[in-house]
Amino acid sequence: MFRSSGDSKVGNEPLDLISAARLRAEQFSGILRQTPGMMLANVCNALVLVVDFWGTRQFVSALYWAAAVFSVSGYIYFRHRRRRRGPRSTSHSHAARRATLNALALGLCWAALPLFFFEEAGPGTRLLIACLSAGMLYGGALALASIPFAAMAFVAPVAFACFVTLIHGHDSHYLLIAAVLGVYTWVLLKNVFVSAEQLRARVMTQILTEQTASMRMKKLQASGLNAMGGMATGLAHELNQPLTASACYLLTAQRLLEMAPELRTASVSETLDSAAVQIMRAAGIVRQLREFIMRGEPEKAFANLHDLIREASQATATNMSDAHVNLSLQLGADVDRVFVDSVQIKQVLINLISNAIEAMNASAERELAISTSLIHDLTIRIDVVDTGVGFSEMGKENLFEPFATSKADGMGIGLSISRSIVETHDGNMWAESNAGGGAVFSFVLPLVNAEHEV
Repeated sequence: MFRSSGDSKVGNEPLDLISAARLRAEQFSGILRQTPGMMLANVCNALVLVVDFWGTRQFVSALYWAAAVFSVSGYIYFRHRRRRRGPRSTSHSHAARRATLNALALGLCWAALPLFFFEEAGPGTRLLIACLSAGMLYGGALALASIPFAAMAFVAPVAFACFVTLIHGHDSHYLLIAAVLGVYTWVLLKNVFVSAEQLRARVMTQILTEQTASMRMKKLQASGLNAMGGMATGLAHELNQPLTASACYLLTAQRLLEMAPELRTASVSETLDSAAVQIMRAAGIVRQLREFIMRGEPEKAFANLHDLIREASQATATNMSDAHVNLSLQLGADVDRVFVDSVQIKQVLINLISNAIEAMNASAERELAISTSLIHDLTIRIDVVDTGVGFSEMGKENLFEPFATSKADGMGIGLSISRSIVETHDGNMWAESNAGGGAVFSFVLPLVNAEHEV
């Protein structure tokens, strides 16, 4: 019933070994809890019978029988005390065998009671023997129920001796009692096995519950580590663009400084200013990430989306110039007021522009168009259209999946992060193939009006 697959483990041990060990512990803990009370009951019942035989011919025999009960009960009790105080190094098979032998020894002692004393006893003593035997049957089965073989070792001798004694009496009343005793014993043993099965089921349920909880904790820990890894990867991806741009500006400034002033094609001051802008943009990304972690939401404010598009275009102007990409802005929306986190929306635009530039590296025609339009005067739509390599229909399904990328050195999280940002702003992002070749990445954002700003 409790066999499990070899891969099922709790900690570093297979589940079947764990269940076997836990089951043994539950079985023996139940018997150990009952041992002192059961041994006391044996001694008290034996004393009652000795007192009842006082002054009869069977008194000496009763003393010998009681001495046997006292000896077995005392041995079991002191072994129990020593087991509780000392280390438990006994193997399971030896412990189970010893528990069964102890139960058998007690069962044989109580089986001797009806066999040797019932026939010569008076009516009152016979009634006492019947009551004691029935009580010991029930008490022994109850105390040893967690280990069915030990319960059988105790119950079987007592029940058999009582049954034989009653049948040997050749009395109709005794025969009826024997029949009742048979049913009574069968019910007891059946309940013993039912109780043992319930114990096994309970232990297995506990183990499976603990295993489920342990797996859940491991998944939570793993998801936490994955989240940290994803955050670190995302941060590296977002910072790579402004830091690369600033490095290009600084290298350009260095080359300009090495030239004679009259040969310089650009202003050193303006180039350094552009580098500073990119570095400040990187700082803004770090600040926004820190605030996002602390508060879990973007820092929104009212802004004009067309201004954000122009700033994103200016931030990528050097890359477009180096890649010989022609940019056209078709900002046709009459209203562009939005309530957004400006840094995050610019990151979305810069990411889309950078992807478009890379997609057109192998294209003869390198045209990039960014357009805006209104949708029902409630939403503004932004389209970033390139003439690059585009994507297949199969690739389209995984475009926004984390770590899905066709670039040799790409990390595959830019589009995933961009869509998450847009959705955080109550918008939506999707991609389509450009009819003239290339791709169209679009997203929409809700508009605000003057009433909302007041």
